[in-house]
Amino acid sequence: MAETTPVADDGEELRREMLRDVLTEYKAEHARLVDRWKMLETKAQGAVAIAGIFLGGVFTFIRDLETGAPAAEPWLLIVIALLLTLTVVCSVMALRVSPVTDPAPGKEEERMAKDLAGRETAEIRSFEPAMYFERFEVWRPVTGDLRAMVYRKAGWLAVAQYAILAAVVLMCVVSVVLVVTRES
Repeated sequence: MAETTPVADDGEELRREMLRDVLTEYKAEHARLVDRWKMLETKAQGAVAIAGIFLGGVFTFIRDLETGAPAAEPWLLIVIALLLTLTVVCSVMALRVSPVTDPAPGKEEERMAKDLAGRETAEIRSFEPAMYFERFEVWRPVTGDLRAMVYRKAGWLAVAQYAILAAVVLMCVVSVVLVVTRES
């Protein structure tokens, strides 16, 4: 009579697959958040550069103000300078260094591997769900903390972008006022 090998219960295999999928999703979510982090950093650096260039232009306008300039012009230039300064401050806040927790330190993975070394396959299989849940406990706070930091970074950058947009619009108004008043 032929020897048969035990077949894993379909429910057990489905459970293992779901646990693997959850762990894979944690890793994928972490990678997406890191990508967003990098993108926000790049945008914040660009906002600082743009604001710096515009600030130089505003200071030139302020330096070249004529004594007979419309009364609103110096006030608009002050508001523009403040908005650009706000852009720089918020962008720097978005760029500030934040500690990020390592999601799967090698020591933790090594500890789990050592725990399983020398055990029988059936025994390892019985520990498998618990090992996944242990890894979930590592990943859950890491992705939660990273998500919160990405949202904070995005919030600072959004304020910086609105400030620079308002400054550009006001700079256009000042330019139009200058052109119109000089032609008359």
